Parts: sequence; structure tokens; C-alpha cells
Amino acid sequence: MSSTPPSGSVHIILFRRENEDPFYLEIPIHIIITLCKSPRKYLQYLGWCLLGVGGTLVDEQGNEVPLSGALTDRGIYQYIVPSENPLAHAVDLEVIKEKTPSFI
Repeated sequence: MSSTPPSGSVHIILFRRENEDPFYLEIPIHIIITLCKSPRKYLQYLGWCLLGVGGTLVDEQGNEVPLSGALTDRGIYQYIVPSENPLAHAVDLEVIKEKTPSFI
């Protein structure tokens, strides 16, 4: 991965293919810590919400990360799912737009 998070932020990689840039979210740490008491568990929750399947949070080296503890400044985390197609159950924003009334 060529991109490094800026100071005060983390990346959570949700999808990665060989020879392609990964799909990731860049999230300021101060936002995460205002939303929850377990920042790492929150990253895992985001992965589940977006990909629609349970997975594991790992660090850059592929080591499972304990869900307790603080986030590493400029840290890169990855949400790993036990599926060959991690996008099989992913949220489809177009379907949500069609089924959700919008108020302008």
C-alpha cells in the first residue's frame, strides 16, 4: 500500500486485490474516540456493517489485533473476512437509495 494515513488518523482496509490499490477508509482518531470506548472494536464493527459478514481485525503484518486498547497513530488495520469473495454481502448503496425516501 503506497498511502500512509496522516497524523491523527488511521486506515481500515476493507478490500484488497493483488496488484490493485486497496479500498479503505481514512478515519480521524479523535472522531472514533468520541463515538465509542473501544476504538479497535469499533473498526471491526465498521467492517461488519459495510461488508455484511463477520471478520477479524489485523495489523499491517497480518497479526490479529486485540480489540481492547488504543489505536496506533497513522496505523493501518485490515478487516479480514473468511470468504473468497469479501464483497458478496457488502452494502449496496444504490439499493438503499432506492428503498429510502429522501427529504430535500
